[in-house]
Amino acid sequence: MRNVKSEKLISLSGLVVELFNAQALKKIVLSKPLSTDEIKSVLSPKIISGERVLQLETFSKDNKAYHRNIKCEFEKELLSLFLGYLQINVVSGAGDIQYMCAKSGKETLLGDKKVKDNLSVFIKA
Repeated sequence: MRNVKSEKLISLSGLVVELFNAQALKKIVLSKPLSTDEIKSVLSPKIISGERVLQLETFSKDNKAYHRNIKCEFEKELLSLFLGYLQINVVSGAGDIQYMCAKSGKETLLGDKKVKDNLSVFIKA
């Protein structure tokens, strides 16, 4: 896991919380993990026992899938999870966001401004 607190990842995790609260989030695919025993992870909004949660499904190299539910107030947990991956794709009703981090440390965040603009439609609804 990277120790650097990235402004782009902090912005992304805040935006994911906004999308989740506006019920516009469809899924998040986390790929290129820093951990060698994982392949990828997928976060999906679910309703479990009447409560909205983000379900984390992690696929490991031994062909197993592990599930964990992340409850509300999860922005810090998202940030620490995001730090373990070099590529993050967010799929939402307000648009898609892509985060990429090169091995050199250069970060790119695409689509976040468009999603922020479109998010106001979901908040008003």
